[in-house]
Amino acid sequence: MVLVLASDVPAVEAYFSYQMGVVIDCKQLLGEVFIRRRTSMEQAQQELKASLMQALDSHNFCKPLHLRMAGTAFDWHGFCFEGFPAEVFSGTRWTVQEAFVRGLMDESQRMTLELDPARFKDFQTVITSTFDLEGASHLTDKIPYFSELATLVIDPASIDGE
Repeated sequence: MVLVLASDVPAVEAYFSYQMGVVIDCKQLLGEVFIRRRTSMEQAQQELKASLMQALDSHNFCKPLHLRMAGTAFDWHGFCFEGFPAEVFSGTRWTVQEAFVRGLMDESQRMTLELDPARFKDFQTVITSTFDLEGASHLTDKIPYFSELATLVIDPASIDGE
C-alpha cells in the first residue's frame, strides 16, 4: 500500500487519472456527505464498499484502488466499517481470506485468487495527495496503518525541469 505525495505537481494527478484503477474521490465524497448533504454516511459507505468490491473482482482480476485525497486531510477512520475495513490500508493484514470472510468477494473469486496469487498482487491501495512531506504530517492520524504505507514524495523540480 502506497501514499504518493504530489507536492502540488498537477502532472501526478493527471498520470493517475489515466490508470485503470477504481477511483474514490475523497474531496467529492466530503462535499457530498458533509457540505451539500446529498449523501448520508451510510450511502457513502455503501459506495465505498461497491468500489472496493469492484477493485477486488474485475472480471476475475484485481485492480488498484486509487484513493484520491487531493488537498484534503480526509479522515478514513470515520468512513471505515465492515464493508470497507481499515485493513485495506495494510499490506500485511489485507488478504484474500480477509476480503472473502467480510463478504467482499464470492467463493469463485477467492478460489481464482488463491490458485493464482499474482492476480491479488494487482490489488493495491494507492493514496494520492497534493501535500508534500511536511503536509503529510496532517495525514498520520487520518489514514489507518499510516506507518505501514510506502511513501513516495514527488520532487517538483524533477517534473518541472527546474
